[in-house]
Amino acid sequence: MFKAQDPQGNVITLTLRCYNDHICINHTEMRLLLNEIKETIVNPDYIYQSKSSSKSHLYFKTYRNSSLNCNYILVAVYRRPNLRKGYVQSAYPVKTLSKGGALEWQKI
Repeated sequence: MFKAQDPQGNVITLTLRCYNDHICINHTEMRLLLNEIKETIVNPDYIYQSKSSSKSHLYFKTYRNSSLNCNYILVAVYRRPNLRKGYVQSAYPVKTLSKGGALEWQKI
């Protein structure tokens, strides 16, 4: 689907398989938001380390949409330590930043 560089210099890949077999099936509201998924990686407002895995990182971008009833788009990314590479695990709308663990990066 695409490769995008995040603000920390990591190259993140969204595979066709992840998009079609996971995001479009489990988070159907994201089907028409492919550009927003990429923008969340390239220009996030916050990046948190996941509470559940040190290799998973949660990218949040402000996205207020009354039909989705959300405040952010969250893109979950698995990053390989020391390789500056990763891949999208999931993407979905959320109301809060509460799923994040330790704050890793914040847009100024």
